[in-house]
Amino acid sequence: QASGGDGTLTYALTGPGAVTTLSLPQGLVWDAATRTISGAPGAAAAAASYAWTATDGDGDTARLAFGVTVAAADAPRLTGLELATGASFDGDYAAGEQIRAFIQFDRQVTVTGTPQLAIDVGGNVRQAPCLPACRAGATDTLEFRYAVTASDFDGDGISIRAGALALNGGAIAGADAAVTASLAIGPYAIVNAAGHTVRDARPAFSHAAAAANRTLAKDAATATTLPLAAGGDGALTYSIAPALPAGLTLASASPKITGTPGAAGATTHTLTATDADGDRATLGPFTLTVVDAPVIDDVTIASVPYADSTYGLKELIQVTLSFDKRLRIHNRRNSTLSLDVGGRTRTARQNGFHRNGGLLYEYVVQAADRDADGIGIGEDALSLNGAAITDSTTGVAAVTRLGTHAVANAAAHKVDGSVATPLVVESVDVVSSPASSDGYDVGEAIEAEVIFSRPVRVTGSPRLALAIGANTRQATTSQYPGRSDIEGLRFSYTVTANDRDADGISIGASALTLNGATI
Repeated sequence: QASGGDGTLTYALTGPGAVTTLSLPQGLVWDAATRTISGAPGAAAAAASYAWTATDGDGDTARLAFGVTVAAADAPRLTGLELATGASFDGDYAAGEQIRAFIQFDRQVTVTGTPQLAIDVGGNVRQAPCLPACRAGATDTLEFRYAVTASDFDGDGISIRAGALALNGGAIAGADAAVTASLAIGPYAIVNAAGHTVRDARPAFSHAAAAANRTLAKDAATATTLPLAAGGDGALTYSIAPALPAGLTLASASPKITGTPGAAGATTHTLTATDADGDRATLGPFTLTVVDAPVIDDVTIASVPYADSTYGLKELIQVTLSFDKRLRIHNRRNSTLSLDVGGRTRTARQNGFHRNGGLLYEYVVQAADRDADGIGIGEDALSLNGAAITDSTTGVAAVTRLGTHAVANAAAHKVDGSVATPLVVESVDVVSSPASSDGYDVGEAIEAEVIFSRPVRVTGSPRLALAIGANTRQATTSQYPGRSDIEGLRFSYTVTANDRDADGISIGASALTLNGATI
């Protein structure tokens, strides 16, 4: 406001420069009544000169020159960077845990898209995205999170470098969205935050120690794998302490025990898995028990050639194997026994149990078979082929080598497949026994077996007459309809209340009748 002059003063604002009219920067307005310039400049503008003139009643003037500059708006600036801590945080991140970083600005900002923060984890850059909450509205603090993985490790602490904040196609601007925020972290950068290390991925066993307990057979080759560890950095190597029993070794690349233990007994051990950078996991103590395994203690060629110690065409060669312990046998019919017939290998098939209690293996002589000095059975003749023969008490696998029970050139068991063997009854035996020494009681079965010179096919139900006292009783069979590999037929008769025989039953020479059947 001017003073002095004659009469009432009038005012005028002109410019910029010599312009006699008024043109203010965009967004500004002039109010002559209050002599004020107001508004919000829409864009930066360079300095411009304006004239403010006062005129009195007789035309005298006073002039005031001034300039107007619209400066560029100040961008939001980063004022802090912090890593989150909490009551449950122990300073060491594990796989699956979240690294949380907070960036503060000097004023509220708005976020679009998904800016991200680069975190240096052990020399590897991991990107932490801004949380969705960043986009919920104006805020002066942004939160970024990264979930640690099993492959992450940083022993001296994570780092967030000066240029770590990136828009990633998004934007961070002032609350009015007019000015983009500065992304410079500058003096707030974090280098090797000692209280924010990333835990090494350590190996671990998921099994209880008892899962490693093993029972092995003395003098038998074994290959058994102990429980595996998981995790850790790089490949795992395994060791065991104390040392394994003599004859056994542990593979370092996998916890596999191989070898042949030479002495029975129980030992206690601990298994250790070590990763590439030396971290360890242990499993134990567990027990290795070495026991005496079932072994073959008898090999018998149970069949008898029809004539002259020589088996003819279609005759059945039967071999039985007996073990020194009670067994549990699975899939026994998968097992086979190799016979040496004149230098050629012939396969005898498993066919249950012989009446002597041994495992029974049978082979039918073929036309091309010849062996003038007797069949042989080698030490490794028994093949399991998926069968399992184990100790019924300990579960330890039986030793399948025949050892000293191998047979070489059994002179009483020659073979000549060019000779046809007649089909005749070779023997008849009563194979059952009464439960009491007083004899068979009512309801008990008397069983008899008729053995032929070679395998037969049976159709129908032949009968075998038993002389019980003064009466004839018919024993029947229906066990083998349609089969062609039967060497012996078993007949059964159930004792009734009317049966008496004080001096023992008899089976006559003509006791076997077909009863409409065929053999």
